Amino acid sequence: MLQRRLPRIFRRNITSYLALFLLVMLSTFFIISMIASADTITQRLAQYSEEVCVEDGEFSAYMPLEESDVEEIEKEGFCLEEQFYTDYEVNDSTLRVFEIREKINLITITDGELCRGSHEICLERQYAKARGLSVGDDLSIAGQTFRITGLGCVPDYETPLENLTDPSADSQFFGIAVLTEEVVETLRETGEAR
Repeated sequence: MLQRRLPRIFRRNITSYLALFLLVMLSTFFIISMIASADTITQRLAQYSEEVCVEDGEFSAYMPLEESDVEEIEKEGFCLEEQFYTDYEVNDSTLRVFEIREKINLITITDGELCRGSHEICLERQYAKARGLSVGDDLSIAGQTFRITGLGCVPDYETPLENLTDPSADSQFFGIAVLTEEVVETLRETGEAR
């Protein structure tokens, strides 16, 4: 009796069973797709972190470290790089200027090329977009004019916050610039830093 009854119930409710089967299949596909996407993002982030040498941490020292202190820290397997910056007022915005980094938090150029000359500058891409700037444009900082040779980003300013306590980034009013060491020193000598 049960053998005849089950096929009849199935035939009578076939649309419900097919809809349920389809729903289970779509849900399974969606979950597997999300897991695969998350795995791809995680792998790409790890690869990017390795390519640009993302810092594992940072610290500030009240007094400059002695060369012997640096050597002792590096013997423990740590890589150190000084990263000083200076803020400048540029057209009602703050531009934080760094020297080109050599070891940690390397800049990724997304448009153009890295600055090399005494009148060349690389800007953080979100700041440039918000300000309507592009490769080949000129930008004045502390009375000096620079040609924008590249746009990019640095991993420690992926979300360019002026202060760590800022609730969100506003690229219209804050950005990052990268210059050669010599140009950064020349800018500091102008005394126009904020």
